[in-house]
Amino acid sequence: MSKLTKEQHEVLLSNPHLGTLSCQLRETLVSLGRLRSHHAGEQLHRCGAPPSGFSIIVEGAVRLCAASLTGEEAVLAIYAPGQWYGEVPSLDGQLSTYDIYAHEKTTVLNIALDDFRQLCAEYPEFVVFLLLGVFAQLRTMWLVFEAYITIPVNGLIAGRLLELAQSFGFQTAEGLRIEIRLTLATLAQMVGATRQRVWQVLKAFERAGLIRQESSQITLLDKRGIERLAIGYPLPARMSVPKIKASAKNLLKLQTIRTREVQACI
Repeated sequence: MSKLTKEQHEVLLSNPHLGTLSCQLRETLVSLGRLRSHHAGEQLHRCGAPPSGFSIIVEGAVRLCAASLTGEEAVLAIYAPGQWYGEVPSLDGQLSTYDIYAHEKTTVLNIALDDFRQLCAEYPEFVVFLLLGVFAQLRTMWLVFEAYITIPVNGLIAGRLLELAQSFGFQTAEGLRIEIRLTLATLAQMVGATRQRVWQVLKAFERAGLIRQESSQITLLDKRGIERLAIGYPLPARMSVPKIKASAKNLLKLQTIRTREVQACI
């Protein structure tokens, strides 16, 4: 049986979806799981590899990545404690479609493939839980796809910063600090832009008083300002984005106005 600390148990319950599972199912997940520790940069799973079970992050962070034919890497998402991966290939038996790396020192609770499938057979609520998660990912995927077509790069960067703040944010007297290492290369890979372009946008954000950068960490000084830039980006549900009843034309107008405010600082 895995020996989770009190803090790690709290992480498993902090996720709004995991917390809805019955006590019996949560206890079974813990009893079947095995804790695995990974150092920063270590590859946890390889694209094209067979399924290796269901994993829940209990400490640290992992990057989900994809590579182009030219070898350029794109960061699809950065998962925080309480989030999970591996359910889709474990359910359909197909090969993995992305690479997974430890973004920093990370601990995951891994449930072996056979145990995972046995859980699905014995607990219908677990299957419903997994399906709801997959449906949410599919919905978000289409919204993000639309955003990447319709939103300028500064809006995409603002949206990604809000995503990361949702998962890794720590409120300070100064603002909301993103508590993971965030390099220009990582942000560029998250929005499909060059590092130079990302640097220009971040500097414009700084001059506008929206963020502060220090030692590969970013603090959101003006979250409302970042939210206005991210209008149209599918933000996490718990982030309080202004509810604006507007047509697509008016939405674009609002985005353009805020973009000009930032560009005026360049």
